[in-house]
Amino acid sequence: HHRHAARQPPADPRCVTVVHAGMDRAAGAPGRIEMRNTGAPCSLTLYRDPQSQSRYTRIWLSNQPANGEVTIDNPTVRYAPRPGFQGEDRFIIDTMPDGRLVVTVRVLGAD
Repeated sequence: HHRHAARQPPADPRCVTVVHAGMDRAAGAPGRIEMRNTGAPCSLTLYRDPQSQSRYTRIWLSNQPANGEVTIDNPTVRYAPRPGFQGEDRFIIDTMPDGRLVVTVRVLGAD
């Protein structure tokens, strides 16, 4: 569990992530993040099969968020909003084998 870069602050426990089934559908699956902009990222974990925790061969960002940064360390995807940002953001993750997750982020103020 200690493989990610040291400069990445730990994910904020107050962030909520929901990933719905159906990433293999053409339109992808909806994902949702709700978080406070504390400077800490929010992370979600993507498994092909949550039961066996089998991973996708590859996970990549196919659509950048406008107001934050996404870092990927399979199976973990982290989103960090830019400082001071509040509002809605969106990004798209693609996977191999074919999968797509369209993530909507709701960023609230720091407190």
